[in-house]
Amino acid sequence: MKYTILGFSQEELIKNGMDLKDALMLRWFIDFKDTSKMKAKIIGGIPYYWVLYDKVLSDIPAIRIKNRETLYRRFNKLATKEILKHKTVKSGGTFSYYAIGPKYESLIYNSKSTQKSNPYDSKVGTKINLLKIRKKKALKKSQTVDKQEKDSVSGRGSIARYVPKVISLRTREEPEKKTCEEWTESILLENE
Repeated sequence: MKYTILGFSQEELIKNGMDLKDALMLRWFIDFKDTSKMKAKIIGGIPYYWVLYDKVLSDIPAIRIKNRETLYRRFNKLATKEILKHKTVKSGGTFSYYAIGPKYESLIYNSKSTQKSNPYDSKVGTKINLLKIRKKKALKKSQTVDKQEKDSVSGRGSIARYVPKVISLRTREEPEKKTCEEWTESILLENE
């Protein structure tokens, strides 16, 4: 018998009453939950991810499920088996959020050892991955701001390149490293 199917223990899939459609849905959820394409919400200190059923249907047509209601029942089955956790959020609409359940790890860990069944399942640490995503977004924002500051300080339409020289001539000291706003503020304060 092949031990893993889609990265999950076949033996554990059978024990939990899951079939290939359930495994395929779960693989889709695991693969996309930590990407920036899924909206995350922290509920009770646990990251939950919004599952848009129409998106699942369009992403995996091989699942051969035609409507959202059937898909909802399948996801709900995973929640009742504690593979996933489910929360319905009613705020500006009704949204289904899912998180990793306590029995998920039994699907990816070999019961005979403590190793994962497949290195493909590297996204178990949801809190860590959520933090990584937030760090990446913050880094992109700061890089954009840094570039804008650099452009304004580099002299593109700005007198900022002259400010340190003028200050150093006035004070006869080595110019400090300040942002354009800090230099402008210090000049305005001196002139008052």
